[in-house]
Amino acid sequence: LIPIFDGLLWNYASKCLENCEVKRVIIRNEVREEIEKSNKLGADVIALAKPTSGQAETAKIALDGLNRDDRPVHIIACDNLIIGNPINDIEARLENFDIVVWTAKKYAFASSYPGQFSWVTYDESATKQVRAIHFKEANPPQKAEILIGNFSFKSAEVAKQIFDDEVFEATTDFAERYIDQIIRELLESPDYKVGIFTVKGFAAVGTQLEILAARYWEEVYTNNLEKN
Repeated sequence: LIPIFDGLLWNYASKCLENCEVKRVIIRNEVREEIEKSNKLGADVIALAKPTSGQAETAKIALDGLNRDDRPVHIIACDNLIIGNPINDIEARLENFDIVVWTAKKYAFASSYPGQFSWVTYDESATKQVRAIHFKEANPPQKAEILIGNFSFKSAEVAKQIFDDEVFEATTDFAERYIDQIIRELLESPDYKVGIFTVKGFAAVGTQLEILAARYWEEVYTNNLEKN
């Protein structure tokens, strides 16, 4: 519910899902009314009765009851701003991969605070298959790209298999469970092939510093419009 530009952050973050057949937003129950009022996406609103253990468990709840197991599934973080709509390109990538992780290059906050992000190294051939996920490492490999918190799966069936698998239960090295932790475990399995998709432009508005930066650029942009 962070206000940004002329709307709310979650509306901008979910804009790339506009053409998806089924859309769901998972929220805390106490903000349900505000989300329903601002629901430009036309998404089904699922309110949680209690907090989850993190992004991974929240995604697992979102998958419950989906009745089109053959269609791709896209899980989008609520605090990302992305240039363009890459869904069609990502679904083309999913013809060759079971999972596609969304990544970005040269994000200033990640360069300054690398330990707050997960990083990806991949085969630098045309396939760009993921080789390793470096979870919140302070010194990631030089050519690594950052995971932006968005993930796509070949089908709902594949996603359900992953989130119902024992790998999900075994991922307990951090108090909060992240999807990138689970995918990191799956890289050891021959059953799943993971690729990357590098977005054209990206900014996160999740931390206090990022929110302040967004406010600054919003003010600069607005002032320039008024002067011109």
